[in-house]
Amino acid sequence: MENPVVVDMFCGAGGEGQGIKQPAPKFGRGGSLKIYLGVAGSSKVQAFVREHDLGWLMTPTNSRDPKEIQYCLDNGAFVDWKNGTEWNERKFLSLIKRYPDYDFAVAPDIVCGGGQSLMRSLEYVGKIPGPLYLAVQDGMDAATVTEYIDRFDGLFVGGSIPWKFNTARMWADLAHLHRKKCHAGRVGTWEGFIHMHFCGVDSVDTTTPARHQDDSQIRKYLEHLKYQSLLPFEVSA
Repeated sequence: MENPVVVDMFCGAGGEGQGIKQPAPKFGRGGSLKIYLGVAGSSKVQAFVREHDLGWLMTPTNSRDPKEIQYCLDNGAFVDWKNGTEWNERKFLSLIKRYPDYDFAVAPDIVCGGGQSLMRSLEYVGKIPGPLYLAVQDGMDAATVTEYIDRFDGLFVGGSIPWKFNTARMWADLAHLHRKKCHAGRVGTWEGFIHMHFCGVDSVDTTTPARHQDDSQIRKYLEHLKYQSLLPFEVSA
């Protein structure tokens, strides 16, 4: 039995998974993560994106012409919640219209909102062109989400940091069972990337490299995967 994940960050406390203490996993469950980076204008950050084949994460308050770079669209609810401001639907719908070739968009949600968040997200099914991901939040369970998952194109693991890291494997398994992808939001450290990788998550987003002008966390993650691929692996009969 695996040791439980131990975390020390709570919903709204800031950060993107710093403080995670977890033993190194033994083997992975698929290819490398697709990492989407918070938009930044510096040439250094743009070089990170091209070198590591990253994507852009764009929000109603932080977007740019992606040109040839893949991108996804976040609804901006977390930033507004963190800043104590009211979420603006008009700005999000405007973002959808300006950048229609997204890999996926996150349906409007309520941070740590459980069933209320699910009901809000369902209101936008059919209003926003796909691919549309459902943000799963603290207070949601797999049985309830299963009832509605086929109305969406994938799952976005949001919520508090402890909840996100402790439930990521369950949401990834549920998404894949229904032939959908799973994305985890706000993952900022190489340990977090490794954790989500071995949970089977398909993609993550982070603002850490853009804020600090430093891609070392991404490099450590990729180096870890390279090291794992060199280890001998035997399957006993």
